[in-house]
Amino acid sequence: MTLLLLVLLAGVLWCMHHAPAADYYAAHIYPTVSSLLSRLASPFPFSLTELAVLAFIVLFIGIIVRAVRRKWSVWKCIRREIRLFAWIFVWFYAGWGVNYYRSDVYTRLGSAAMPYEESDFREFLEEFAEQLNACWCDVETVDRTKVGQHVKTWYAALPPEAGLAKPRDWQHPKRPVFNRLYSSVGVLGFIGPFFDESHINRDVLPLEYPFIYAHEYSHVLGVSNEAEANFWAFENCRHSDDPAVRYSAWYMLLNYTARN
Repeated sequence: MTLLLLVLLAGVLWCMHHAPAADYYAAHIYPTVSSLLSRLASPFPFSLTELAVLAFIVLFIGIIVRAVRRKWSVWKCIRREIRLFAWIFVWFYAGWGVNYYRSDVYTRLGSAAMPYEESDFREFLEEFAEQLNACWCDVETVDRTKVGQHVKTWYAALPPEAGLAKPRDWQHPKRPVFNRLYSSVGVLGFIGPFFDESHINRDVLPLEYPFIYAHEYSHVLGVSNEAEANFWAFENCRHSDDPAVRYSAWYMLLNYTARN
């Protein structure tokens, strides 16, 4: 087990310091790993990632308690803690985290970031306001099943150079175990890296749901950058046939646009 841990740790560290290795991981290894982990978690409606984090905390404390009871040396206790941390580190990065070190979306799509020009930005603001107002509709509810179908269908049609894994039928948003906590700090959704699970806060509004679904699901497909996840979510939702989903795309970017 120690040899396996060292091999995996070396592979993760290599990917973290060499973008081509991270790109290879994202294109050839992550889709399989993500498929297996999410498949394992799919029968459970609750978050396995949150339970895994709780288990890690219990194990860390348990090692200390056991060391005290059995009168281990301090060094032996530290070694056990380091080994546990190393396995968590490898699981996090081999399961999803290496995506942080892949090439950015500009490189993958053969594009480049535009330099800031005030006149261009003001023109964008006018167009954004027009599109937002044109898409307005009274959203009291959304068909979550249809939202999921659209999001997956659109992502599945992306070309390989987009660098996203292919959606799987069994990948669905999970209900957070600590939903009240996330609501209190304003977390609308998050990716569970240990089992590649997307999570959506149960308190989100119907208008927010499509965009958050597409945003968090892009993380499951291998996107690590938050701005890129917003980009894919916006493009995904604005191409929907459902007016409510299209309005969600423009509405959810309003906060970012106003802040900028």
